[in-house]
Amino acid sequence: MLLSGGEKTMTMIALLFAIFRSRPAPFCILDEVDAPLDEANVDRFNVIVREFMDQSQFVVITHNKKTMSYADVLYGITMPEPGVSKRIAIKFDEIEKHLPMDEIDRAARDARKAAMAQAEAAKPTESAPAEEEAASLSEAHAPVEARQEQAVAQ
Repeated sequence: MLLSGGEKTMTMIALLFAIFRSRPAPFCILDEVDAPLDEANVDRFNVIVREFMDQSQFVVITHNKKTMSYADVLYGITMPEPGVSKRIAIKFDEIEKHLPMDEIDRAARDARKAAMAQAEAAKPTESAPAEEEAASLSEAHAPVEARQEQAVAQ
């Protein structure tokens, strides 16, 4: 029986971290290890890496957004214009110091309230044409109904 790519990867991760448990190394480089994993196994992989972070440092090369969300620091290369590469580093601890989450949450709440108020203000103007149209339709059908009543009476 052959193993799938995800199963092979999880087996390799289990073997690697079993070795790390008995003989931890100061650092470990993992290159696209999470690529063949499905979402549930990506979470499992990231939890395992987190468990071993107190013993070793990990450099994880990945394109997986979920794995990036577990990182303390992100390093990357961007190309602001063709042919020019730029290195970037994002330290999440520093971002939270400069942009406290309370302010971000408050701004998001205010934006939601403003959007809801704007949507509520727009509702009456949208329903008024619909009411006028319904009234004009009922007026247009009134003579037809009267003619039908006269025809039934005769």
